[in-house]
Amino acid sequence: MLPMTLQFLVVMIAAAINDRLQRKLDYTQEEVSVLREQLTALTVGKRLFFTADQRRRLATAGRLLTPDERRKCCQIVNPATILAWFRHLGGQLIRKRPGPTNDNGTNGQVACRSRLGGLLNFYHREAT
Repeated sequence: MLPMTLQFLVVMIAAAINDRLQRKLDYTQEEVSVLREQLTALTVGKRLFFTADQRRRLATAGRLLTPDERRKCCQIVNPATILAWFRHLGGQLIRKRPGPTNDNGTNGQVACRSRLGGLLNFYHREAT
């Protein structure tokens, strides 16, 4: 256990850091709200379009937030849209994952099936 004076100093430093970070966060949130008001004024009735990279960045960052944080933080995109983008991104990653390959560069599962199919055909012919 640390001495009381050292504990007091640690708490004071932590409180000062917390206050400073809170002031930065408050300013950033206010800046975002002003920018959102300007964006709304410029795009009345228009849709915003994001590039694939922007959607990926927003989805990966938004996925780390809790649902309550997502409701509070997501200013220009619906929280449900961020989750949908993340699910879509996950589907793309699964589809792009390469399977095992043989020495000749073909997919290992396809080569295995063709060998197994050939053996089954061979044994089927032998049995008849």
